[in-house]
Amino acid sequence: MWLSTNNLVSKLTGKKLDNSVFEVGGGTPKVFGISLNRKLLGQFYYEGQDYEFNFSKFWTGSKTYFNMTETPAHITWDVEQSTFKAKMQVHIQCEKDQMLWINYEAPNGTKRHNKLWNCGNGYGEVKLYVKKKGHYQLLDHIEARNVGCEYGEFDK
Repeated sequence: MWLSTNNLVSKLTGKKLDNSVFEVGGGTPKVFGISLNRKLLGQFYYEGQDYEFNFSKFWTGSKTYFNMTETPAHITWDVEQSTFKAKMQVHIQCEKDQMLWINYEAPNGTKRHNKLWNCGNGYGEVKLYVKKKGHYQLLDHIEARNVGCEYGEFDK
């Protein structure tokens, strides 16, 4: 899966966030030949401050929970990522009638995806929290538009 945009507006202030971008992506990486199922990396560059959510940096306390829901009309992504310092909650949706159904064949001729959705018009919201005095406090509640979205799984 993949989600990304820099078209962000603060719902708290109404200000367009011109120096911000968020990205969440991942899949099934391999470490020393061992598949790690459903791992995501996330990053939010928020008005000059960088917040990274990386499962491989275990010393940051990075945790991720996510769900993708497909209905006849929509695909919805819900992702929550946290570290010892910050938390990001992402809720993004795409209209399926505006998405591309990708028939992807790798350069070597293999075809591992038979279900791969893609679009650039996702929409939703992101909540960014910072940890202060042992508790997460809301830094901003953000409207996200023109989100690049992708979802697919390898055939079993």
